[in-house]
Amino acid sequence: MSGMTNNADVKNIFVFDMDGTLTPARLPMTDDFARRFMPFLENHPCFVATGSDTMKVAEQVPEKVRRAFTGLYCSMGNELWAKGKMVYRKDFELEPEFLRRLEDYRKNTRYPYALYGNYLEKRVGMVNFSVLGRDCPYDERERYNAWDVQTGERQKIRQEMSAAFPQYELTLGGNISLDIVRHGFGKEQIADDLRARYPA
Repeated sequence: MSGMTNNADVKNIFVFDMDGTLTPARLPMTDDFARRFMPFLENHPCFVATGSDTMKVAEQVPEKVRRAFTGLYCSMGNELWAKGKMVYRKDFELEPEFLRRLEDYRKNTRYPYALYGNYLEKRVGMVNFSVLGRDCPYDERERYNAWDVQTGERQKIRQEMSAAFPQYELTLGGNISLDIVRHGFGKEQIADDLRARYPA
């Protein structure tokens, strides 16, 4: 398997989410954590499993730490990197009608505060949609999330779009967005890929 070692004798594989686990949400890994984490990475097969794309992983995780991981599953596992090289990539395009419906949700939101740019972000094998917009300041993420918990806007969008477009899987992403993938191409594919690389 190109770019990665396949070791059938491995008993334990460690898989880490990025935002809120390895790093604060959308913020860089702290130097102290990176320093303490490196010895573990160097002695265990470890993977990142994130909905973020490779550019965001590079912004948040230092290069030395990224290269110490056995692999980086980005964009819900639709892209795999190992030691700076791409192992595989799976991509797709959403139908125009699906995208139009997302635009309507953005235009018709009842959220009473400012909206920001980068609300429809195409990544490899997935789309991330945020009514608020991913270019918002950090404190605005918290304000929208509190409002969303009360109103259920994201859950309503998820339910309506899932019913109208059953070929796609929509999940709540972080505090402000929805992750959209083809069925079978969400984070569950990471477990399938790891089982194939490290058979019991």
